[in-house]
Amino acid sequence: MVYSYHPAIACMYSTYEECEYRGGTMNHALFFANGNTAFFDESGQVPELQRSWLKMYIAFLQEHGIDPTKVDYTLPNSSHAVVFPTSDGDFNWQI
Repeated sequence: MVYSYHPAIACMYSTYEECEYRGGTMNHALFFANGNTAFFDESGQVPELQRSWLKMYIAFLQEHGIDPTKVDYTLPNSSHAVVFPTSDGDFNWQI
């Protein structure tokens, strides 16, 4: 595995040349089993690009008229999440 510009994460390509071929910039989006996302560019972590993938999916369900609290969520690590509304009109989840 070839390491990216940021020491906390590694390039997923097999060689540095392949990383360079894919644009030269080492951008990484990490999707965690707890529903969160991390994003890194060549200068480090970018918090404003780290919206929860689970929250984005909840919004997608709502756009299609589906109540996100009535869905059984199986996460990538096979655990289950229970989505519930918060007092500010948003949603959160418990694993």
